[in-house]
Amino acid sequence: MENRDTFSDIIARKLPEKFLVAFSFAGEQRDLVRAIAEAVEKKIGSNSVFFDEWFEYYIAGQDADLKLHEIYGERCELAVVCISERYGGKPWTQAEHEAIRARHAGFRSHPNLLHGRGRSVAVGSVLRSSGSR
Repeated sequence: MENRDTFSDIIARKLPEKFLVAFSFAGEQRDLVRAIAEAVEKKIGSNSVFFDEWFEYYIAGQDADLKLHEIYGERCELAVVCISERYGGKPWTQAEHEAIRARHAGFRSHPNLLHGRGRSVAVGSVLRSSGSR
């Protein structure tokens, strides 16, 4: 799959106060997750889904980790964690997952976290490798 967003499409996206869905994934899953994010956005409305490429203008810079922490921790209704073999070993996904876990700890009675995984990935081992228990 190729990236279908043009520069003007990316710039045209306005940062909402809150996303309905935010996807966290390793870069190797980008094409698959982009297709899923596009389908979800088509169903629930434009500017309701966080997919990193669509908001690069906002997250780019030295404080990207803080902005991602804000998005996954405070500015989304549902965080979708796309688990893969490489998810737990990347600094960005570790930061995202830390924010998601902190948020999830405060919402035990209202599920707001969805883990998805690939064919042969043990979720527990991926999360342990990222420092989560």
